Amino acid sequence: MLLSKKSLFALFEQLFVGKNLFAFRVPSRSFAFLRVLRGENCLSAVCFFLSPFSSTSTMNQHTSTQNMTTETVHPLLHSFIQALSGARRAIRNFLLTFGLLALGIFLLSPGILEAVQRHLGGTLYFFSVAGPFLAHAKLALFAAFFLLAPWFMALFWRLLGKTFKMEKRQLRSFLFCTCFLFYSGALFCYFITLPFGIQFLLGFGSEELKPVISVGRCINFVTLFLLGFAGVFELPVFMVFLVRVKIFTLDFYRKNRRYAVLAIAILAAMLTPTPDVVNMALMGGPLYLLYEAGIAATVLLQKKMVNTPPA
Repeated sequence: MLLSKKSLFALFEQLFVGKNLFAFRVPSRSFAFLRVLRGENCLSAVCFFLSPFSSTSTMNQHTSTQNMTTETVHPLLHSFIQALSGARRAIRNFLLTFGLLALGIFLLSPGILEAVQRHLGGTLYFFSVAGPFLAHAKLALFAAFFLLAPWFMALFWRLLGKTFKMEKRQLRSFLFCTCFLFYSGALFCYFITLPFGIQFLLGFGSEELKPVISVGRCINFVTLFLLGFAGVFELPVFMVFLVRVKIFTLDFYRKNRRYAVLAIAILAAMLTPTPDVVNMALMGGPLYLLYEAGIAATVLLQKKMVNTPPA
């Protein structure tokens, strides 16, 4: 007779955890994560998973964790867990669509790789039997995420909106700005920073030093920098969000400009493919402008909050 899904989870618990749930800490915590996925006792499971590792009084910790109520949990954590529990179906649909889209793009990845290679210049090689397959798989996964980024961001802001009790109109504004800046950062990197950086690095070649670039390393290099630039271009959105939820203030951003410039210079040196001043300026300049744009957007937000009468 076939076992139901619930019976399989119970069997897994007996096999890997046993009666003494705290005999082995890692498997028990892994099973707590499975409880979250199954949706049973989600709050207690997550709190147990986040509880400190300790070899003493483990049974007392287990008892106190099981009896934990919503009053003993931070309100934001409780709201986030509830939002995450309510978004399980949406997350499963996203992961399923992501896998199917990546599989479809994998069939078209040779053409995509050829376009990337033609844009960046040079010839790519592979040095292992599985090299081409892994390169196409990584490219397909990145392309699928790049196309589904608005869906992922919608899920992300949905969770934050329910956690911090934000209005739908504000969430739509944050979602639009996040998507716009994400693709702007990726396109800026692909068409400006990467070609300049790669040409600069390959310029050190000579008759004795010929470039032999691995296709796998090239895909890793390109995708990581695209994601890095797309991520740091989100700076103004999260600056406004942190002020909106009252974690930071406008005065904090203004008073710490010098530290922001230092952090931007360090971040530009880490993200740009070359250490020269030109490429660092191509990254640091827009980042500082984005920082100032975040301050300007925060000023507009505060003026709007002052002019808006309380409900």
